[in-house]
Amino acid sequence: MKKITVLFIILSTLLTAQLRVGVDMSRKLSIGLSPTLTAAFIVAGIDPPETKVEYEGMGFTVGYDLMLLSLVGVGGELSLGGGGDEAPPNIIFGYGVAKIPFGIPMARAVIRAGYSLPMEDGMEAGLAYGFGLRIKPPVFPLGAEVHYTEHKLKFEDSALAIGGVMDYKFKYMNIAVTYSF
Repeated sequence: MKKITVLFIILSTLLTAQLRVGVDMSRKLSIGLSPTLTAAFIVAGIDPPETKVEYEGMGFTVGYDLMLLSLVGVGGELSLGGGGDEAPPNIIFGYGVAKIPFGIPMARAVIRAGYSLPMEDGMEAGLAYGFGLRIKPPVFPLGAEVHYTEHKLKFEDSALAIGGVMDYKFKYMNIAVTYSF
């Protein structure tokens, strides 16, 4: 009896999962410089680095959400930067997710918050969050999602000798096709 119960729980949990494959419509980087570091650059006669960068090319995102209850769950996501020297790093994002229904029967607000791990040497993991809108007909397994995600990361050596810190915020706007099973 225990085996049947465990099998039923596993199957019912898997039936509330969602696979997501998407394309990044916009990829941006914002570099936050501490006031100390900005002043040090100015005193040294060096222009502070560019604080906003918009990446060319296309990135891809593959995600998996496992809903533990109908409204909350956990998930993971892999953001691929697209390759090349000027591409953002590949990032693994583990998160908690909430899908909140509102007014429109087929639409849900999607909120994700968790921890991102860049797959680049010299970068530290950091917090990340995202929000978006998911539209899926009630019976049909395919849906669409538009999502904004922000990853806050640091380089391991970003605490410079002069006391400054450089924070990196990678911002992705993503459109995805979802498959619920």
